[in-house]
Amino acid sequence: MNKMNGLILAAALVCLMPALHAQKDPMVGGAAMYPTKNIVENALNSKDHTTLVAAVKAAGLVDTLEGAGPFTVFAPTNEAFAKLPAGTVDNLLKPENKDQLTKVLTYHVVPGRLTEKDLKNFGERGECIAKQFDGFEVEKGLHENGKLVEGESIADLGGLTISFAAYEKSIEGKPREKDANGFTPEQRFFMGYAAAAASKMRPEFARLLANSDPHPLPQFRVNGPMSNMEAFRKAFGCQKGDAMVREDACRIW
Repeated sequence: MNKMNGLILAAALVCLMPALHAQKDPMVGGAAMYPTKNIVENALNSKDHTTLVAAVKAAGLVDTLEGAGPFTVFAPTNEAFAKLPAGTVDNLLKPENKDQLTKVLTYHVVPGRLTEKDLKNFGERGECIAKQFDGFEVEKGLHENGKLVEGESIADLGGLTISFAAYEKSIEGKPREKDANGFTPEQRFFMGYAAAAASKMRPEFARLLANSDPHPLPQFRVNGPMSNMEAFRKAFGCQKGDAMVREDACRIW
């Protein structure tokens, strides 16, 4: 499943959404995308998205995507689906795999409307993440591949940021929790995330992962997002110039 998601996301993605009124109706798959039509109706007009339409129907998502929305759909083209291992799409379209197919498709639907400017801004922020991870050294002469791990690293930073915000929301109006073993609640939050990633591996396996896995190595999944977060710096009293304080901190959300 990870391989499939990775291939789909790595492919050239086309955003199928009603055009902004201030813009000319965009052309997708040789057909105009009209603001008066919903996502499904527009997709049906695109010769580049016939596989996606079949998948949406098989997953039973037509009614959802025909709803009021707004939705932004990152829509894999037929060419993107064709890059998957032989038989992958056919298997997912089988009735017994409906739940699995639904999970894959809903992964590419975002509530709300994203503009071209939003997408460009998101791409630039992703580039910031990729450059940071290019700098992580696995061993002498081998670094993380920023582009390879960009998607998962964005997810790590975004997820950790949102999780900490949720934690802060959960303690509003409540008595402050006491320190435990010398660590504040905020410090324990980050320590819990780090502990979940703790692992040990042989150098040979680390090399294999660095060259093939879209997830960064565990230590970088911890140091990467935390070094971008102001909340982490405040929790541990880090100062400018410390190893976990970035002057070029990346922000996703």
